Amino acid sequence: MIVAVICIFITGLALLVYGAGETYQLVSHLFNDGVNAKSAKALVLAAIELVDLFLLATVLFVIAIGLYELFADQRFLMPSMLNSLHVIFMPCGAQ
Repeated sequence: MIVAVICIFITGLALLVYGAGETYQLVSHLFNDGVNAKSAKALVLAAIELVDLFLLATVLFVIAIGLYELFADQRFLMPSMLNSLHVIFMPCGAQ
């Protein structure tokens, strides 16, 4: 499970770096070329896409941290109720 946590974390980090690069390109294009009515719509669309990209990276980080705490962190104690669930879901007659 730790492999999945690492892969999700790396994917979130890659999205974060890609979003930073796209932000730099967007801001440099904005200052170099200026804004007119046609490019303003493209600027708003690009900004929405960037926000979506950063939100997706944040979600991946939260998932990676949650999976790590749930499956890999030994400090997290499993509730005693979950230790006895195998008895509840065991088919009748199977022992």
